[in-house]
Amino acid sequence: MIYKLKIYNISENEIKNKISDVYDVIKKIKIHLKGSDQRGKKNTYIFDPKGTNEKIKKELIKKNWIPNLKIPNDFNPLGKDIDFFKDGIIVEVQFSNYPFLLNNVVRSELFFKNSNILNKKIECLVIITKVKAFPSSNSTLYFEQASNQLDLLSKNNLFSIPIILIGLDCEIDKKQEIVWSEYKEARYSRESINSKLLELEVKQKTPNSFFSFK
Repeated sequence: MIYKLKIYNISENEIKNKISDVYDVIKKIKIHLKGSDQRGKKNTYIFDPKGTNEKIKKELIKKNWIPNLKIPNDFNPLGKDIDFFKDGIIVEVQFSNYPFLLNNVVRSELFFKNSNILNKKIECLVIITKVKAFPSSNSTLYFEQASNQLDLLSKNNLFSIPIILIGLDCEIDKKQEIVWSEYKEARYSRESINSKLLELEVKQKTPNSFFSFK
C-alpha cells in the first residue's frame, strides 16, 4: 500500500529511523476488503479494518514491536492497552469510530508528560488510519478527518507530543492483488470463514470520490 503523512511537533528526519519499520510494513501489506452489510452498501467492497489490523499486527511483531502494552489499572478509564510500542514510540491503529482519535491523543499526551505511568519514556505517537476514498462502514475515522481534528488541537496548543499521522492510500488505474475476507458475523466477528486473493482494478472518478474495485 501507499500512504499519506501529516506531522506535528517534530520533523520526520528526527524520528524516521525509529518508525521506518512502520513504513516498511505499510508498503508490504496488500489492500484488505470485505463485503458490506450496511443499507445502501450491500454487495459492495468496503475497507476491511479487521484484516488490515491483523496483518499490521503480524508484521510489526516480526519487527519486535510490543503489541497490546498494558495501561496500568489507575489509568485504564483511558483504555486497557496501547496497540504497539517500541523504543519510545506508541503506534495506534485507528479504524474505529472517529471519537476514539481524541482518546488516543489525550492519553498519549499524558504518557508523554509523565514517563512514570508506563515506566517508559514516550517520544512520539504514530496514528495509522485510512484515507476517505476507501469505502467503509459509517462513522469510521479517516485520514482527512483526523488531520482536521489534529490541526484544530494543534492550533490551540492542546497537545505537545510529536504525532505522525499516516493515511493508508491506494494506487489507482491499475490492477492489484487484494485480500477479500468474509467473516462469521459481518459487522462484529473477527473470525474469518473465507479469505482469498482477488485481482481487481482500482478506479477513482474524481479526487473526492470513493475508490471502486472491479
